[in-house]
Amino acid sequence: MASELVLALVPLFVIVDPLASVALFLALTPEAPMRTRIRIAVKACAFAAGILLLFAFVGRSILDRLGIELYSLQVAGGILLTLIGLRMLREGEEIPHDQIPLPTGGSHARRAGQDPSLVPLGLPMLAGPGAISLVIVQGTRFHYSVLAGAIALTMLASLAILLVAARMHAYVGENGTRVITRIMGLLTVAFAVQYVLDGINGWLDVART
Repeated sequence: MASELVLALVPLFVIVDPLASVALFLALTPEAPMRTRIRIAVKACAFAAGILLLFAFVGRSILDRLGIELYSLQVAGGILLTLIGLRMLREGEEIPHDQIPLPTGGSHARRAGQDPSLVPLGLPMLAGPGAISLVIVQGTRFHYSVLAGAIALTMLASLAILLVAARMHAYVGENGTRVITRIMGLLTVAFAVQYVLDGINGWLDVART
């Protein structure tokens, strides 16, 4: 059980990449008091956990109803994760005052008084399309209790990182955050390539039979 939990936890944590959300979290709450930042972080992580648990539990049945094979999802998810990883690798520009770029694509307009906990922090930053694709795939490999534990631990770690984001930013700095994001981007691309290869192997196995 412990080994399966680690196998499910490591790639999920890498894909969720809460460290990449630190800069966005700080940019969306530049003058917010600590109590408000805590509330936003808790809501974002709880919402992301709910989204991932939902797809982990019913994602496979949705695929069956739509007639989508798992290897097709693996290839599509791998391509999607490659794009996300490449965006993370290219990250490093200074965050504009009004438009905040998202690693998952596009940008988010910062508005006064807006609560960013659900969008964009919860979705698509923490529970992005890559993480959703991953938990659907993992739902076919691991027991629900293992996958739920991996999601819970990932979101607890994300919450801890966001809660100390201001202090981390003071010690690590913007350049350090960008370096960490690029490293996570490289690992994301590596996982993406593996998903594509697994999907191609699955398609070849079906073609041979």
